[in-house]
Amino acid sequence: MDQCKITAIVDPFIPKLLDCLQGGCQDYLKHYRDFLHIHTKRTRASITRDHIKDRIRRNFATDKSARIIEKRDGLFLLELAKQVLLRFKKLNSRKCSSNIPTTQAKGFYRQLPMIEGQHRTNLNAGYIANETWTGFEFYITEPSGSRSNAWVMAIHKEPLSQSIFDITPVKIQKPKRITAKTVFKKKPKGADNESTSA
Repeated sequence: MDQCKITAIVDPFIPKLLDCLQGGCQDYLKHYRDFLHIHTKRTRASITRDHIKDRIRRNFATDKSARIIEKRDGLFLLELAKQVLLRFKKLNSRKCSSNIPTTQAKGFYRQLPMIEGQHRTNLNAGYIANETWTGFEFYITEPSGSRSNAWVMAIHKEPLSQSIFDITPVKIQKPKRITAKTVFKKKPKGADNESTSA
């Protein structure tokens, strides 16, 4: 399916999807901002994804044109109009998900069927956070490999207000390194048994 057809299917759902992505990121900061310096990037991504999934369940529970698919192996997908499958990921600078290359992950980005029935197009709905988690970008992408996308669609860029998360950069000065200095004294004339004429 080409990008225009996929976009036409996804467009009506974008407000809800954006609410889930933004809300999940804000939920992480609301509950864990004091642990931001302790959590690894992987931990942040995992907790944020759980918050996004929670919002997906609530926002799409009564939507008849969407279906939530959860499997025991951890696969969590949102099917839209029986034609598109979305998974929710933290994206890297190439706007690709950084997955462990499992059979499932490879199948997803190679556009293999994830569920029975007619073929669906596999998409990522994801976010990119800046280093201090004070700003986020949100995208929908069609993966075409582990490090590439067939296309990328930005759905919103959001600078978070300082009231949600405030980081004041602190410049840490390194202590000055003290090195021992060797002092050479000048020898007086006539030293070292040099003969001097009277």
